[in-house]
Formats: sequence, C-alpha cells, structure tokens
Amino acid sequence: MVEIKVFQTSPDIEKFEAGDVLFHEGDRGDVMCGIVEGERELSVHGHVVETVGADGVLGEMALVDAAPRSATATARSAGGMVRVDKRKFMFLVHEHPTFALQGHGENGRAPSARRRTRVTRVPWSGNPCISE
Repeated sequence: MVEIKVFQTSPDIEKFEAGDVLFHEGDRGDVMCGIVEGERELSVHGHVVETVGADGVLGEMALVDAAPRSATATARSAGGMVRVDKRKFMFLVHEHPTFALQGHGENGRAPSARRRTRVTRVPWSGNPCISE
C-alpha cells in the first residue's frame, strides 16, 4: 500500500466511527480521501476486496474520471480522514509534486485504478459461494 503522509497535519481531519459508510458502490464521486488513522474496508458486491489504513488513499479515481464508485468504503475501525476535492488535489500536486508520484506507486497507476481493474475481472454469479 502506498503511504501518503501529507494529510497527517491537515486542519480538515474528519473523525469516523467503525461501521460508518463513506460512499457506496455505484455512487457518483467527487472527492478522494486520505486516511489519517483507522482503517476502511473496500467491498464489491458485499465482499471485502481491500483494507486501506493510515496514510493510504481511496476514491482518487473520482478526481480523474466520471465513472461511478467501484466499491463501497466502510470504516473497519474508528479513525480520521481528510476529504480532498479536485481543487485541493490540484493544489497538492502543484505544491507537493511527490504527492502525485506517491499516489501512483511503482506501476504508475492510482490505487483505485488497480482496484477497478481487479474488480471488473472478478467473475460474479450473484452467489458468493459459486465461482465461474
């Protein structure tokens, strides 16, 4: 997991409790989130596909394309996060050029893009006990 520590000192940290839902699969997205503390689970069709912890980001593809959210983000534990809209994102990229590089990791793709690719390739029969 890529760690982005730029959010640790933000004055905009929002607290969340275990079980809080940040967004649902299929929602329109207009922000990404930087996790300051705690964990968020990303689930597709009700199945957890990834856990994002402190210094991780999620939902960043919402700032890049108009596709609906590819997963539901639910708090696994209490913690804090920073919501970043497109304006704040552009500021971060401009003021902290390594922010963009950190967010895209070694293979040059955003974490959400990797999840989106992985998620679209998962066969789904509607029954979690049956694989195709």
